[in-house]
Amino acid sequence: MPPRKCRKLAQQKAEVVLQDLVYSNGLTMQGLKRVVEKLKATDGLDDVEGISIKHSIERAASSIMQRISVTDTFEYASDGGKCAFALVSADPNALLVIMVEEAPCVAELYENACREHPPSQERPWSLVVCWDEFTGGNILRVHPNRKKVMSIYFSFLELGNAALTTVYGWHGPLHIRSHELKRIQGGFSAVLRRYLRRQLLGDGSSHGGLATSGVPLTLAGRIVAIFARLAVMSSDGEGHALSCDWRGASGFKPCLHCDNVLKRDSGIAPGEFVEVTCTDVTRFRKRSRGGLLAEHRLLSDAHRARSAGRIRQAEYDRIEKAMSFNFNPHGFLADSELMQYIDFPEIVNLDWCHTILQDGVLAMNCTEFFAASDKWQAFCTYINEGWRWSGALERKVTYIFDSVFKEAGTAKLKCSCSELLSFYAILRHFVETECNDPALEPQRQALISVCEMVDVIQAIKKQKLSCDEGVESLKRLEGETLKLFIKAYPDARLKPKCHWLLHMASQIALFRAVVDQFVVERLHHAAKAASQKLPPQPRFETTLLNATLTRSLTSLKAMPSIRATSLCGKTAHWPNKPGTLLARRLQFEGCEFCVGDVVFSRDRSFCGEIAACCCSDGDKFFIVIELWEFTRHASMHSAVYRPSAILRGVGVADIELAAAWIFLGGHAKVVW
Repeated sequence: MPPRKCRKLAQQKAEVVLQDLVYSNGLTMQGLKRVVEKLKATDGLDDVEGISIKHSIERAASSIMQRISVTDTFEYASDGGKCAFALVSADPNALLVIMVEEAPCVAELYENACREHPPSQERPWSLVVCWDEFTGGNILRVHPNRKKVMSIYFSFLELGNAALTTVYGWHGPLHIRSHELKRIQGGFSAVLRRYLRRQLLGDGSSHGGLATSGVPLTLAGRIVAIFARLAVMSSDGEGHALSCDWRGASGFKPCLHCDNVLKRDSGIAPGEFVEVTCTDVTRFRKRSRGGLLAEHRLLSDAHRARSAGRIRQAEYDRIEKAMSFNFNPHGFLADSELMQYIDFPEIVNLDWCHTILQDGVLAMNCTEFFAASDKWQAFCTYINEGWRWSGALERKVTYIFDSVFKEAGTAKLKCSCSELLSFYAILRHFVETECNDPALEPQRQALISVCEMVDVIQAIKKQKLSCDEGVESLKRLEGETLKLFIKAYPDARLKPKCHWLLHMASQIALFRAVVDQFVVERLHHAAKAASQKLPPQPRFETTLLNATLTRSLTSLKAMPSIRATSLCGKTAHWPNKPGTLLARRLQFEGCEFCVGDVVFSRDRSFCGEIAACCCSDGDKFFIVIELWEFTRHASMHSAVYRPSAILRGVGVADIELAAAWIFLGGHAKVVW
């Protein structure tokens, strides 16, 4: 074949390969161009001594794992210990050291935190550990549950709200398939036990333990030992049940904070014990670490007695039922050395978004309200009259009305936390303005009360309300919300989440922050994307962890600093102002502002549509809006504005995103 034809065929093949890369997940044309240019300009990446470019890339991608990976062996429960599962994860303390060494923005974050809160054994930092499951890969495959993955993440409260609300302030050292958790002895509690021993006690870690010797970090040219205590263990109800072998919401004692709260219709005479329907918080008896460990010792004694044949299986089952814990000698509650550093009943965080939003108290209120009022069809008509949402919320709200309502001819609300959070404000506005029947007043008050709780928690999280003021408001609203729900729907069956609602204020007061699973859901995005092409192979955990850590470290290296505010997407320079950048989107403390969205001032004095998102001098963020002038209030949570052609720049910290808006003639009604 002539050389010219050979070159042409090679060029065609190269174009096909490049097209395939361009359309692969997460790779843009500009990104591919930079990769190819760097490869061409780098010596030694062509075939040298039989090593190809592919091998060079594979070695570079796995270099981080070679420095931080550890392997734990867990025996399978079903084969008598003949086979074992080797779990490859990252040493959390080594991962922290690597991130600080490799990413200047992470080093800057920890330098600032150490300057404001110097860590020591007497005043340790507050470690936050969260875990949750996600479903990765193709859910249409034959075995979708084999791609369900449990992930663990950690951070520190001292890093501040800006870091805790962004994915870059967290680290994910462990992923494991859920079907493997069901097979190994001890389940997830055994995995969590190994993880916490390594992170807190330094067991098997080459960098010490946070609770013992400290983890040395090199910050600003000096070595700082980071000491920390485990201050928050956060997950949803199912995650907590897996972590400590608790029987969960269906157990006889459906609360981890209280040891005298029983399930509804327990059959126990009132007195020392109360049921989940109780609204008097003064009657709750707080569970202590000593009491929890005493219960576990009792379970251990009962297990030995059953094994020796001194008690029957039925008696043993009644003991486990009364304790609401299953005995697990491999779980972290059975580790007496580790439990000296963990006050589990004190630090457990019942996630507010799963307690109130997803299948929680707010979802229950919505379902019961539409069942009692028969207003569902009217609400659907109201929504379709021309209401608009912000770009970040519109898809979620549309999905709710297209897919998740109407089950067996009724309006039953079933949606995720973020979907309901984007939807509750317009529902409250509909109830306030369109449901004026006096017979529905108890139902209206119950729904509005739980919506106010969401408002307060969001205000604390966004630092628009101080923690102390927010906690006082929540203490007032907690009992009031539950009493109003019982009054409005006396025949409704209360879930344990209704009782968990009464612990929201005390948790925030203890942690001095709102710790929730929203940031965990955002952390899952990277793991989900990496798991799309991974088959259920023996090296699944290793490959997934390598992909997520490499992607995280690459992103952190490219960031000038970790901050709560940043422009997103393509940017351009402001005409005649080279120091000012323009963009269509802006991230601020977990909230996304887009061109075309409507925002308003905190005092509701003005409102406007976003025309541009801007950054001046690299750190001054503001938004240009087309100003709308206030006309009148439409309800407690809405107002009418008159659009104008005036442009105005406002600081991003001084505005809030509108929940929804609708144009009525020459005016606009805005809901918050």
